[in-house]
Amino acid sequence: MAPVALMALVALAAILLPAPALAVDQCLECRAVAHLRGCDKPIAGKPVFQGRVLRADAFGCSQLLSLDVIRPLEIGLPARIQVALGACEVWEGRNGDVIDVAVEEPLSLQSGLYTLACRHW
Repeated sequence: MAPVALMALVALAAILLPAPALAVDQCLECRAVAHLRGCDKPIAGKPVFQGRVLRADAFGCSQLLSLDVIRPLEIGLPARIQVALGACEVWEGRNGDVIDVAVEEPLSLQSGLYTLACRHW
């Protein structure tokens, strides 16, 4: 009787627990794509600052924008940060461009990774 109960418990766990093979990230299908060249409409309460774009790299379903912050001590940011763009946002400028940008609180103080705090529509 105990082996049958154990087999039933294992079968139930296999059904209820997520399978690692099924945990595949899927990107959103965008109805519209925001082409970022700067932040004209920051989210309320988020200060706008300037940064020089170093590069844009693929980052999951999005892009990661590396910036040298201009006058970082005045705004309390590190000299170099990375900004994760949203799933339906793409960088449309060039490396070396100086842009206005606003960011949310850092995702991690050690990584220098921030999320963009700009509206596009």
